[in-house]
Amino acid sequence: MQAWGGIAGLQNCMDVMFDEAVQKRGMSLPMFGKLMATNAADIFGLKHKGRIAPGKDADLVFIQPDSSYVLKNEDLEYRHKVSPYVGRTIGARITKTILRGDVIYDIEHGFPVPPKGQFILKHQQ
Repeated sequence: MQAWGGIAGLQNCMDVMFDEAVQKRGMSLPMFGKLMATNAADIFGLKHKGRIAPGKDADLVFIQPDSSYVLKNEDLEYRHKVSPYVGRTIGARITKTILRGDVIYDIEHGFPVPPKGQFILKHQQ
């Protein structure tokens, strides 16, 4: 990854939110999905994202619940090794990420392929 800045903590927002909202406070899984995917896609006008349905991009995140770990600086995948979550015990773990049908992250192998992100303008969707 070559971008220097980014948003500190973004890498762990999904597992932290799952731990805090679902595991500790009892949020339903449908509500979690709506907050983390559907609402964001709708706000930004990304019609092919945010839902599991025919014709949508196959963007999926696999989360292992009740899988605690302490986040360390060396766990951060971005260049600027700062996160508000370093030193924190996170009670869920991302095990796999699929972007448009391709595995882009796997807990055992890391990032098997170069990043495939695309810049998307709201009106392109």
